[in-house]
Amino acid sequence: MAEGAQCDTDNDCSGLGNLANSECKQNLCKCRDTFVPSSNKSLCLAIPLTIQEPCEETLQCTESFGYTSFCDQSQHVCSCTANNHFANGKCVVSVTLRGACEENIQCLLYDANNQTMLECINSVCACKDGYKEENNSCVTYLVQWRIVASHRLNPLARHGFTVLLD
Repeated sequence: MAEGAQCDTDNDCSGLGNLANSECKQNLCKCRDTFVPSSNKSLCLAIPLTIQEPCEETLQCTESFGYTSFCDQSQHVCSCTANNHFANGKCVVSVTLRGACEENIQCLLYDANNQTMLECINSVCACKDGYKEENNSCVTYLVQWRIVASHRLNPLARHGFTVLLD
């Protein structure tokens, strides 16, 4: 039986691969919640929970990871399409420094510790605090603070100190 076929009981849907993957709902064979019908509607295929999990058809991947994912037929695993990367459970468009963005997870530039150096600011990927733009990349910069004695009026003057940037 194919998905959408008439049925009276779950047993009537047993032709949809493993009986555990399909059920009879309102007299129609349907794939269970964590499965999708194959393109020819003859099987119920598992929806992968993580990227790089096994798949047979792209619909399995797009159901979990969005329209920029696909089933890599050479390896039979879910992957993100070119110019996309996996972040926060989905495939998102990869945007580099000064590129247009909608959310932080699109901005893709990592430091040696695998920490992102970009964030989406005013719809543009820019260097995060603690980084500065240099040679079309972001580099770490340190702000050194020097505390010196001062008698000028400032928030710390009552303690005899002021903070100056070097």
